[in-house]
Amino acid sequence: MNMDIDINTGTDTVTCRLVEARNNLGITQKELASATGISVKTISNIEKEITMPSVLYAMRIADYFHQPVTNLFSYHPSHENDKGDDPNGK
Repeated sequence: MNMDIDINTGTDTVTCRLVEARNNLGITQKELASATGISVKTISNIEKEITMPSVLYAMRIADYFHQPVTNLFSYHPSHENDKGDDPNGK
């Protein structure tokens, strides 16, 4: 069962595997929140793709699971608006 969550920022996508990681360890949102100092509401909002974690929160969560941040949160840039190598977007 694929439990990846894609958060679409309009042009880019972030895949969140937090629910899967929690389920693999058999821990609740409350337990993760307590261990990381992140509120249960914020953990829930990240999992429901209402919000993306800050870099600090992503690092705290990854540290808890002893995984690289990119195992839990993957960034996928949109190529729809790709303007090539020109830094001015031309």
